[in-house]
Amino acid sequence: REDVVIAEDREQLVRTLAKIADRSRFIVEGYFIGIGTGVSVLSHNGTVLQAFQHRRLREGWGGCSSYRISEAIDPDLRQAVERVCQKTRHSGVCMFEFRVNRDTGAWILLEINARFWGSMQLPVAIGLDYPNLLHDLLVNGATAPEKDYPIGIRSRNLLLDANNLRKRFIEGRAKGGLHWLEDAGDFLLQPFRWIMGREKPDTISISDPLPAMKELYAAVHRPRAAVLRPKAPIGAETRLSR
Repeated sequence: REDVVIAEDREQLVRTLAKIADRSRFIVEGYFIGIGTGVSVLSHNGTVLQAFQHRRLREGWGGCSSYRISEAIDPDLRQAVERVCQKTRHSGVCMFEFRVNRDTGAWILLEINARFWGSMQLPVAIGLDYPNLLHDLLVNGATAPEKDYPIGIRSRNLLLDANNLRKRFIEGRAKGGLHWLEDAGDFLLQPFRWIMGREKPDTISISDPLPAMKELYAAVHRPRAAVLRPKAPIGAETRLSR
């Protein structure tokens, strides 16, 4: 696994390319101005049985989501998802990752992951239990009517979001000090939203405290030394066609 780098100007692009010895193992994509949006589904033989949409409120610079919110499904995105599911006759869970420009309405599809996704705790916490739905479908052959879900409910990975917020401050991507202070205040207010039911933490749960305890332990005892990245196995290089 390699880094994702967003080159903000020509100079940064030149510096990044200079560090890459084997360029055949990398791809370059144009930058699309938009917000990360996921449409997650359970489908059977190409028919979508349950759909859920979330929008990223904070993400790492070129990385994964740490803070997100449930929202109503965009009809255009749902239509695109259904077309892919129908064409592939997909059965199982799947998360479609889009970027959406909320000013123009334009969007692009980034990738499709036919597996459980990292932010799945949000739909599960608000009543869309995808693991159970998948089990009922594959083991019992049972399907249920599509359920509505509450809009505007947030969830976050506590430690990852704190780290993303810290990096934004250090790297100067806070869009001004006031904006960063607003984000920091929002982070500190999350326990109040837990009480009001407007936010669901990814791992903190009274009924199942072990995941949160392990996460905190890992954060405290994480090795400080740089981690050596494994080299790609022989023969695993991907050659890009011209």
